[in-house]
Amino acid sequence: MRILYCSTLCSEKVLKNLSKNTGTSLLGLTVQKFHRLIVKGFVANGIETTALSVLPINNYGKVNKSVELQSDKEDFITYLYVRSISVPLIKYLITCLDFIRKILKFTNVHKDAVIICDPLNITQCFSLYIIRFFLPKIYAIVTDIPGLMVGESKYIVRLISSFHIHMISKFDGFVLLTKDMNNIINKSNKPYIIMEGLVDSSIIPESDVIDRERNIIYAGALHEEYGVKKLIDSFRMIPDKDICLSIYGAGPMDSLIVQLSKEDTRIRYYGLVPNKEVIKKEVTALLLINPRPSSYEFTKYSFPSKNMEYMASGTPLLTTKLPGMPDDYYEYVYTFEDETVYGMYLTILNTINLGINELIKKGRKSQQFVLSKKNNIVQTKRILELLVLNNI
Repeated sequence: MRILYCSTLCSEKVLKNLSKNTGTSLLGLTVQKFHRLIVKGFVANGIETTALSVLPINNYGKVNKSVELQSDKEDFITYLYVRSISVPLIKYLITCLDFIRKILKFTNVHKDAVIICDPLNITQCFSLYIIRFFLPKIYAIVTDIPGLMVGESKYIVRLISSFHIHMISKFDGFVLLTKDMNNIINKSNKPYIIMEGLVDSSIIPESDVIDRERNIIYAGALHEEYGVKKLIDSFRMIPDKDICLSIYGAGPMDSLIVQLSKEDTRIRYYGLVPNKEVIKKEVTALLLINPRPSSYEFTKYSFPSKNMEYMASGTPLLTTKLPGMPDDYYEYVYTFEDETVYGMYLTILNTINLGINELIKKGRKSQQFVLSKKNNIVQTKRILELLVLNNI
């Protein structure tokens, strides 16, 4: 068996060149990291893997010409790239046609191939949908429900999203982030597993960082729906003048956070920062927080990748009790029981007052849990078991 992995994943070299030639935006890198961990996990499990990729040009700026990259190989993964062009509307037709041509050519040569795709890329999803009867089995890794993501409320978006979900449901099996996704995506009860996330198996835990900064960190999208405003309001109630709240990310709340940081200098806003720099700060922080409200409908269909990063850092995580979080996580994280501003304030205060030794102990247990049970080699082995079980 070999895997043809369809997504926007590029080799590190190509990604660097794209970023350099088309802009410096960091948007889309979380998606790249997620897919890279999966394909590396397949390779580590001894599976020959080829990535067929639609270039993530929309995430990096505009390209004023046709782009067709040569295939390349990196870390034992072969990359094939779909032609891209910047002309409006025509670009989707060109991309679809070239994607179809290349996937048919590949599967005609490699009869043992199994296709795994990121169905949220609607160009690939539509292409696979219309030629699915001519292809081997197709498995979709579904990381969000179309139309239920933050900000998607317009009628036309809901209409397109409904058809998008219909297309995804026609594939042969699913890797889902949460159990509630199954009720929407998989009404025909096709084979599936729940894989809420994964961390890099190559992470080597640092020796205990005793000298911690009195720093609380939030890193992620800056949407009020994600509880960021509540977090800031609750933090401002803490009387300790020596503690700070560091915020990394971008979104609609940018200007408000800048204003609030002027009113309370303990709030420090850094904007978009390379992920490696954020992780360095997470390792030396006192506490990492995910304030995403558990009451929103979309939280049933998501498991924030940031939680996995937080837990892998060795610094304790304080999070809301998200519906999509499996029960086995609760032993390793602190949780908000009351999600009001005052309730969050009390929880943050009580948590940091546990003392540095207790916080370090909790963070290390959390880190050991995800690195041993949720790393990309372990999680992709589960995907492979799904494929083998349903392709015999």
